[in-house]
Amino acid sequence: MKRAVTVLVIMMMILSAGREARASESSVGVGLGYVKAKNVESTILYSGDFRFHLSRGFALAPEISYWKKAATIQAVTASIKDLQFGVNALFVSHAGRDVELFVGGGGGIHSLTGSLAVGSVSAVSNSTTKGGLDVLGGADFKAGDALSFFLAARYDWVLGLSGEDPRRLDQVKFYGGFRLRF
Repeated sequence: MKRAVTVLVIMMMILSAGREARASESSVGVGLGYVKAKNVESTILYSGDFRFHLSRGFALAPEISYWKKAATIQAVTASIKDLQFGVNALFVSHAGRDVELFVGGGGGIHSLTGSLAVGSVSAVSNSTTKGGLDVLGGADFKAGDALSFFLAARYDWVLGLSGEDPRRLDQVKFYGGFRLRF
């Protein structure tokens, strides 16, 4: 029920924004970067988002990101992966004609999968889905009418993990990429 109400509120906000604001500032971003979970070695992060402005200084950005890390010791391989879906509310400031600064936060879900294999045989695998919160900031640098490059820094809290260290999958992310505006 909560999910349906949340989706309805977001859709109402989108539809209430002016058509011109939605169309002129919408963009799709694709990123690549570095992620370091608290108790996992660093690895490569893949990300994508769709950003649409509700006003000149405020935007919503549904997103997806993915990372996986595996380690092998004497034919035993342990791996973990995180597929994250979320939405961020962003405050946007135009720091010049070609630079746009953004800061914000949001939440989403982390689909976490851990596995253990001996040789080429999968011994154990377990998946769980947990909620999460994040804060982020960065800058977009316009490279033309429809293209910009971005850099961002972010911190994710993965909520609801049990065990000795419930913060073990909290993540620091640094990434960059390009954004196509339409």
